[in-house]
Amino acid sequence: MFDMNTEIRSYSAQLKLQEESSKERLVTPSREIDDSTKIERPIKTVIPNDFTASDNIGCNGMDERNANNRVLSISSGSLAKDTASMENVTSQNPSGVMSYLDISDSDLDTSLEGMNLSANEAYDIACDSDDTCVESSVSYTAIYALCCRDQALIPVQRFQSLLKETSCDLSNCLIGPRDMKPISVALVGNYSIQVLNLSGNFIGSKGVAYLADALTENVYISDLHLSNVNMGGDGLRYLVKAMRKNKCVRLLDISGNNLGTSEAHLVSELISIEQNLQCLNLSHNSLDENGGSIIANSIGDNEILKRIDLSWNHLRHKGAEDICKAIGENICLEEIDLSWNGLGEEGMKALSTSLAKNHVLKVLNIANCRIDFLNLPDLLTGLMSNEELVTLNIGKNTITTDGAIAVIQAIQQSKVSKLNNLYLTDVPVNDDFVEKLLELQNTHPIFVRHPFPTKKKVRPPYRKKSLNDFDPSLILFEYAKKENFRLIDLFRTFDTDSSNSITKQELQNGFTSLNIPLTENSISRLLTSMDLDENREINFEELRKGQSRVNKIRQSEAKDDNLKKIITDLRTMLREAQAERKYSKANKKFIRRQSSITILFNQGGATLKNK
Repeated sequence: MFDMNTEIRSYSAQLKLQEESSKERLVTPSREIDDSTKIERPIKTVIPNDFTASDNIGCNGMDERNANNRVLSISSGSLAKDTASMENVTSQNPSGVMSYLDISDSDLDTSLEGMNLSANEAYDIACDSDDTCVESSVSYTAIYALCCRDQALIPVQRFQSLLKETSCDLSNCLIGPRDMKPISVALVGNYSIQVLNLSGNFIGSKGVAYLADALTENVYISDLHLSNVNMGGDGLRYLVKAMRKNKCVRLLDISGNNLGTSEAHLVSELISIEQNLQCLNLSHNSLDENGGSIIANSIGDNEILKRIDLSWNHLRHKGAEDICKAIGENICLEEIDLSWNGLGEEGMKALSTSLAKNHVLKVLNIANCRIDFLNLPDLLTGLMSNEELVTLNIGKNTITTDGAIAVIQAIQQSKVSKLNNLYLTDVPVNDDFVEKLLELQNTHPIFVRHPFPTKKKVRPPYRKKSLNDFDPSLILFEYAKKENFRLIDLFRTFDTDSSNSITKQELQNGFTSLNIPLTENSISRLLTSMDLDENREINFEELRKGQSRVNKIRQSEAKDDNLKKIITDLRTMLREAQAERKYSKANKKFIRRQSSITILFNQGGATLKNK
């Protein structure tokens, strides 16, 4: 965007030249008073560095513009009065350090353009005799104000007041892209600010570009918050480039910037930069299924990150599965947040394998990840083998009360689990759960965060079961068995276009015509579980293998009482669905018949009227 070093040199040169001119004017006034005419002429005097608009230094009615520009104009009738004004100002600043805006451009042009100097020449002038550059001595507060004046911007007073603090919170301060240039210039040599928060400001890609230039020079900022700044792909590109050179930023928050699949490669590149970045917040973006697959390899290979937040990113199917696999490959990640995504059956299987392999992960958040009672056993298998996990959040998932009890039993049976914080928000529990929990707490220190973990009598809220609570492949083949369909007949029922393959849309249309109300998520799960060649279609051979898998489940029905109950409930619901379908068909025929009679009657009445 611009050369940061040139900007600093330019402003430093202006400040140095103006300061030297100010000191000379304190000894000899730049204008004399004509005794013959006694005409009063205004002179300019110096403002102390600690001057504010509320201070009174012999001037009345100073307007806001003069206060911002830090210029004081005094009208005098004699040299003695001028000298007294000078002494008044000097007394306010005993240290003798003067500010820079003591001379207006109309009186003495000290700008680089007025002197016809290049930036490098001005920089040489601004250097001391021992070649020590001005940047080490000038105030970056002054540089910020001068840059604001040149850009015709009103300085952000909050930023000026926080320039010497360790934390600079500028969130939601209505800062725009143009405001970021002076701020970035001031940040280059600032050695105080360690935490910079610009969240909620619409700085856009241009503002991020200015900040990125400053980050290549600044060596003190460690925490950088850029959530909801509308950086876009271009802004992220500038930021990634800066992070390659910066070795100080340890926490980076770029959540809520609507980064999608097209920016996933840049996100992957950012994760791959192994400088000092330890915490990365990518929540509330739109990486989606493909984006999840793209960044998964970088997460698995990274050896620096300690915490990553991927919540609210629409991660589904293959993308969620790849990220869960990456957890097992990573050797340093201690905390990961995958909440409010759709892990599903494939993701839970991959996560189970990763938990068994991972020996560093301590905090796992998978709240509201579409985990149900059927794929919960996969998670529990990995949980029982994990030796380091301390906190697990599985709240807001439809694991039911039996699932909550199963989690407690898995922790109790594990010989290596260190889990001591369990979140079960919005999961229904009853007194059986409380009994199991109290039994576990006698041998294993664990705290369960739940609205009712200590109450003895808790009744779970009633929720009617639906077909979406069951394995969709089990639903498909139970229906075929009930209707006495051969496998080829079942295939032809769904393959409406005779293409020898069943698409997702054909599955959806087929279940709708059979009055089996499955959601799009259930149909996607069915397609994923049977689509072995991953071409998003099911051929006859894949359908046959799916039937073999379901038959193996049926064989264990006699031994497993829980599975037997599940299949019995499923058959009951299928019967109800078919009965409703038949009633609906009969009702439609009756309605059509009534409509026909009404039409005939109306036509007959019209004929009689005409006669």
